[in-house]
Amino acid sequence: MAARNLEPGPASIPLREARIRFTQLVSLAELNNSTTVVTRDGDPRPIAAIVPASALRAQHAAPPPDADWRATVNAGWANRLQTLREQLTGRHHAERRVLLDALAKAWEELDRLARPGSDRDIESLRAAQAHLLGR
Repeated sequence: MAARNLEPGPASIPLREARIRFTQLVSLAELNNSTTVVTRDGDPRPIAAIVPASALRAQHAAPPPDADWRATVNAGWANRLQTLREQLTGRHHAERRVLLDALAKAWEELDRLARPGSDRDIESLRAAQAHLLGR
């Protein structure tokens, strides 16, 4: 049997023990208004809880957040998303410029090695990439 935590607040037990003692934990929740936090075996992070039904009813009976609070939260998220969008757009443009510069240098080298019009395959590639090179 797992040791009870001595800190105030709900008791925490591993899932394996909760399976074995489920009926007892439900009875404790009903009779003593106690909450039991369930964790994965060997991991202290909570994954579930056994709570009294009265606590659940009280949570659902709480008034929903007011419209001003929701508007503030929504505005915060919209601001974060806009900032991220701007950062990603800037990064995309910078990376695109680097790739286009590398492509232009590759074509300069190809033009140096084989004069334009001398190889049909190279000319078909040049035509396919002309929009990227600004030609």
